[in-house]
Amino acid sequence: MDGAAIAINEQRFAPNIKNVIAADEFGPVADGNIGELLKFVPGVTLDYIDGAPMGISMSGVPADNVPVMMDGFNLASAQNATNRKVELVNISTSTLSRIEVSYTPTPESPGMALAGSVNLVPRSAF
Repeated sequence: MDGAAIAINEQRFAPNIKNVIAADEFGPVADGNIGELLKFVPGVTLDYIDGAPMGISMSGVPADNVPVMMDGFNLASAQNATNRKVELVNISTSTLSRIEVSYTPTPESPGMALAGSVNLVPRSAF
């Protein structure tokens, strides 16, 4: 199956409200920043620094309280040691298969994911 068909089925059979984006649907993205894909998702607002998307805020919740995960594991930011905000400039779209934006928490969601979370699914495990 291609990426778009997988994304549609993931969204269709999800236990919660979520949008799933196939990363290959948009083609090559300038600078490879995932924020350039997420700016088209409803309910997602990006924090810009010097014209580049750096943080994800959802449903009015600041970027510090929106968990960004890679294949279900929380990402950490090397630039911000005092808060939980993940800098999007460090994540490239070239290694991603799809991006899952969840709006409602499920039992396995992190505790700070009250407004939602973003899960990045890589193309392969290696």
